[in-house]
Amino acid sequence: MKAQINGRTSAVRALALTQMRRLTNEVSADETLAHAVAQSAEAFEQAGCFGEAEALRLVARHHRIRGLEARSRFVILQTAYTSLQAYLDDTVD
Repeated sequence: MKAQINGRTSAVRALALTQMRRLTNEVSADETLAHAVAQSAEAFEQAGCFGEAEALRLVARHHRIRGLEARSRFVILQTAYTSLQAYLDDTVD
């Protein structure tokens, strides 16, 4: 029974860690993209292309929001993982 529980907890832990890695990559990609697009918007504005600059700012804003949302999901998952890990460590031993 204990081996079965340990196997299940290991699988849950591995899935949670995989999801946290994925979220970290998502945050990094969205924040990097938001920054690059915002820089492009600035260059377009300096060139007098105000409509294009505004469109790019909207895209940058979208990616900033996505990054913040992914950060929020990461914190929620990390908190749940920490609680689950503490519970499992107390009950499985």
